[in-house]
Amino acid sequence: MITKFAFSNTILASAIGILSLSSCKDKTKIYADNDVVFKNLDTTVKPGDDFFKYANGGWLKKNPIPAAYSSWGIGNVVVEELRDRLKKINEDALTAHADKGSNTQKIGDFYFSGMDTVAIEKMGLDPLKPELDKIDQIKNVKDLADEFAHLHTIGVETPIAVGVGQDAKNSGKNLLQLYQGGIGLPNRDYYFNTDPHSVAIRTDYLEKHLPIIYKLSGLSSDAAIAVSKKNLRSRKIVG
Repeated sequence: MITKFAFSNTILASAIGILSLSSCKDKTKIYADNDVVFKNLDTTVKPGDDFFKYANGGWLKKNPIPAAYSSWGIGNVVVEELRDRLKKINEDALTAHADKGSNTQKIGDFYFSGMDTVAIEKMGLDPLKPELDKIDQIKNVKDLADEFAHLHTIGVETPIAVGVGQDAKNSGKNLLQLYQGGIGLPNRDYYFNTDPHSVAIRTDYLEKHLPIIYKLSGLSSDAAIAVSKKNLRSRKIVG
């Protein structure tokens, strides 16, 4: 015989169960609506047939490779979004008429200095002359090492790249890391491969790209060609 107390407990348990089920469904719906992985599944594909398409197919359909890019991924999307946000911060600061000395005023002025192409063209290389003079004064290996160190302090890459990253043997620590940098082409294979495609890229780099860069820096055509050849030889040594 079911007592009044037992009956009440049964009703209460049933109500809790229904509420829990409803809450679970709500949580599942909220999770599904906000989970990036779940939203980008391609459920028209069976996981056992092609798990990559099942897991990523939805995202791939929504994000075709833009015409200006050879590849595209979530990293590109993040970079583009950050760039748009930074652009808005800069543009807002530019028109904010902020108090002198404020961070907003500094951001606006810095942004304007990079966008004022008329002033940039008028000044030419004059602002860089002190730095170019320092490079011309290099006489030995010690001077070269000192200049590498100085260039790193102003954000210029050198053949010895420096950065801070996670320790490969202890993920709880970040370490100062030194690695190869300062090459103009994407990686060492572009300097050494002998297939027609690599040779064509290397030839254009040597005969077109580098001479133009050096002529823009003030060198004559002959000097630009000579330095370009030296540049390519030095990169092969680095590689």
